[in-house]
Amino acid sequence: QCYGNGDYYQCHKDRSFFTVITTLNFGGAYAGGDLQFIPEENVVFHKAEHNSMVIFPSSLQHGVAEVVIPHASREDIFVWRWSIAHLITMK
Repeated sequence: QCYGNGDYYQCHKDRSFFTVITTLNFGGAYAGGDLQFIPEENVVFHKAEHNSMVIFPSSLQHGVAEVVIPHASREDIFVWRWSIAHLITMK
């Protein structure tokens, strides 16, 4: 998944046991794009560290906050926020 300027992902729950999010950075300088977790009534933000991985229960409501990219870099997809999601199921 890649997120350009103004992109976000609405909060949701996955249909698996665990969710693994790997955030990649190819040298981009974007702001925002933090993971949002909503355990009860409070929103908890997890800073989108470059080249990192987060593992959490898929039943936890989560999303991605809006990404802001400096105007001069908006056409260069390598400055966008990139991530890979893995859904782990148990048999």
